[in-house]
Amino acid sequence: MSCPRDSPYNSGLWDRRIWAAITLAVVLIGMIRIASTWRLFAETYDEATQIACGVEWLSAHRYDFETQHPPLGRIAAGLGPYLDGAHYHGKTTRREEGRAIFADAPDYYRLLAEARAGNLIFFVLACLGVWLLARQCGGAAVAAMAVASFTLIPVVLGHAGMATTDFALVPFLALAFWSWQVGLDCPDRKHAALAGAATALAIVSKFSSLVFLPAMLAALVALRWRRKNLPKCARGTIVNASLVFAATLFLVCWATYQFELAPIRTPPGRDFLLLDRWIGASGWVHALVYRLLEVPFPLSAVVKGIGEAFQHNVDGHDAYLFGQVSRHGWWYFFPVVLLVKTPLAFLALAGLGAVVSIRGSNARASECLAAGIAIVLVSLPSSINIGVRHVLPVYAFAAPLAGLAVVRLWPRTRFIAALCLCLIAANIWAHPHYLADFNLLAMGTPERIVTDSDLDWGQDLPFATRALRQRGVREAWLAYSGVYDVGRERGVTYHSLPPNTPAEGWAAVSVRQIYFEGAMARAKGQPEPYGWLKTIRPAMRAGRSILIFDLRKKPLD
Repeated sequence: MSCPRDSPYNSGLWDRRIWAAITLAVVLIGMIRIASTWRLFAETYDEATQIACGVEWLSAHRYDFETQHPPLGRIAAGLGPYLDGAHYHGKTTRREEGRAIFADAPDYYRLLAEARAGNLIFFVLACLGVWLLARQCGGAAVAAMAVASFTLIPVVLGHAGMATTDFALVPFLALAFWSWQVGLDCPDRKHAALAGAATALAIVSKFSSLVFLPAMLAALVALRWRRKNLPKCARGTIVNASLVFAATLFLVCWATYQFELAPIRTPPGRDFLLLDRWIGASGWVHALVYRLLEVPFPLSAVVKGIGEAFQHNVDGHDAYLFGQVSRHGWWYFFPVVLLVKTPLAFLALAGLGAVVSIRGSNARASECLAAGIAIVLVSLPSSINIGVRHVLPVYAFAAPLAGLAVVRLWPRTRFIAALCLCLIAANIWAHPHYLADFNLLAMGTPERIVTDSDLDWGQDLPFATRALRQRGVREAWLAYSGVYDVGRERGVTYHSLPPNTPAEGWAAVSVRQIYFEGAMARAKGQPEPYGWLKTIRPAMRAGRSILIFDLRKKPLD
């Protein structure tokens, strides 16, 4: 007796259900691991300001504190606190607003956990994006293994567990790329609207998408053109699809900014120094352009934000790599941080998957590979080198390759099983310090390679307090790199450790203070403020970013 095609006894259908169950299970486990970290860490440097901007959008229905970053990730960060009673205070700056919101909170860590929970939706959507991309590469089994490998990357879990804007871009770049793939296969209005919505959500997640999206699209079109696989359809069909794509993109972006009509030149009288370099500081062209900047129009905040992001990149940002500092970074910064922040087993699986995709002429996997490479390549000239978080979407395109390697090579070699076990072990070892995790290439001293948000974002002070209390220490010196209110810590009284002044007793010092600030001082020809601590072996490391020194028996002259 034959089984109907959609019968539950159909082996293919059962296989798909099993792989779907595995996918849901690993996503749920990932969510639980992320949630388990919410109350363990102090606020990182950016979280209070992101919450403030999100609450401003939700409570005051405006978005004025800072437009260099679009609002979507901030809305997610502010949603939990807003639903719990947080409101807009009308402060002058976003940092003051963030402090006011935390001051009103009856439970500091509950508010922080509520804000961090906002990124869970982006984590789930990122897993969906990985699943959709990987399913096209090799079916349900590849999709399940891709999602599993994605949820085992510590840095992914780390940034998905913080109330910051960086992770919001990960799902929407993946979903945008997938929508382009299916849209090129079938360029109709439905797929054009889907592509427009996904692309718009990527744009309102982070403006770096405006660099990534064209590079990814160029890579996709180039591969399709090389394979002679571009759509062949009537001009009218292409025009209609393009109009639907553009209209959907515009409406979704405008809706995210609450259909605001406003001028770019706010506050009135503001000068645009970078613009003046091109059009001059006076003259009729200058007057005309500045008059246009005062005209209200839709999405002016997007144009303004893009200009501010571009200005930030031109101005640069203080960065640290291999003991050196630079205002404009290094072209190899992102390859280096990807190399040391990614589990070696995942790198091996993704590399093997890339080989399998090329040798097996797997078109969709090759497109994922090209998209990931495109993201890295366009990031090389960036002057803002402050963390792997700026290229996090790379992992969404590498995970399908890892899943492909697991499924295709598992029957041939036990090496794949060993890599999978190593990946799981590395993730367990990293818990709960996903944000600051490094692989073995860092040799246990990652602060000699990078600091900043890759290692020391001010998150580990509660771990230092706990470690000192366990040792019976009630007073300690502190040189802390962060914005967290040290007065919230109970059981240990901290005194500010003055720079260039060796002290006695116990001391807790952020690695950023020793290495990053030390390198900044050297670059200026000044003594390192805490360089004397480099000659003393720390008693222990609290979390991953704070060194604890026992200086009672080692006073220095």
